[in-house]
Amino acid sequence: MHAIKNCRPYLTACLALCIGSTCQGQEADSRDSLRPIMNVPSEVSYQSNFNGPGKTEPKETKSAATEIDKTTWQPRQSTQWTVVQGVLQGEQSTAEFQAQREHHHGYEPRIKSLTTPREFIASFSVRFNDGDETSLVPLIEFGHHNVRLKFSKTGIALLADHEQVQLAQTQQIRLESGRWYHLLAERQADEFVVQFAGGPTLYAKHKSLAIPVADDSDGLGIAGTRRGTVEIDNVTLWSIKTATKARGWNSTVKTLTAKMADPVILKKQTKEKKSRSPNERNPAAAGDTSQNKPWIEAFFAKNPSADADGDGVLTKQEINRFKQTQKN
Repeated sequence: MHAIKNCRPYLTACLALCIGSTCQGQEADSRDSLRPIMNVPSEVSYQSNFNGPGKTEPKETKSAATEIDKTTWQPRQSTQWTVVQGVLQGEQSTAEFQAQREHHHGYEPRIKSLTTPREFIASFSVRFNDGDETSLVPLIEFGHHNVRLKFSKTGIALLADHEQVQLAQTQQIRLESGRWYHLLAERQADEFVVQFAGGPTLYAKHKSLAIPVADDSDGLGIAGTRRGTVEIDNVTLWSIKTATKARGWNSTVKTLTAKMADPVILKKQTKEKKSRSPNERNPAAAGDTSQNKPWIEAFFAKNPSADADGDGVLTKQEINRFKQTQKN
């Protein structure tokens, strides 16, 4: 009876999301099967399935896109976000904006939740459509550079501390264009756990997870593929009962840690920046780039992963490094 009482806020929100959901049948059943395993929910801080007029109508008759509520969601890098056909949908920034920028061009749709508690339970669905994977995106994070899920065609990596350490990874779920991913993520102190519906559970414990980030950088953040679109649906965010763990967590975490690999220390970004030449740090000074040479632009279109620093500008130096890696 005690366990049922603790889960009541979660179950109430879950039932509300089932009404008029875009994820139906087995897909909805899979999403709704997720339950918190580490934290005990306290209060719902945000909830939306982005229902609007016409959400349950045939696709061709649904209402036009509407503006997002910017008191709860903050688009990043001037990327474009609307609520359309019952989902929160994002696309890259305008060509005019991109032409005026030397960095942070907004090639990938990016957005941040303004209502995520520091310690939380977060349930939501996301899918990445078209576009290209890069060394940086697509991703889901909680606190900018604090804890990040990097999606790729080879799997998903759980990164922390400004992506300087990989705490977990899986190949059971990979980046697939147009696929809905249903997640339930939890953080408390220095622990983080995320469940994928129909897939794996990733767990991490690291001192950096407990370090608060600036208020304007905290919260759920999502970035899509380069020049692709991203859709978000069925979002519920909870605060948690502080210093309280869900019943059965002790045995659950033992099972999760038994399967964990050792953390992988990645090359620090600060060292990468120091080792880069002035031309690489400033693409405009590098001479021939994808911005002024059609052949480099064409190479970039075919090999987006050659953009090693993810700044949206491909240089000759990056092409040379990319070709060298292909030989090795």
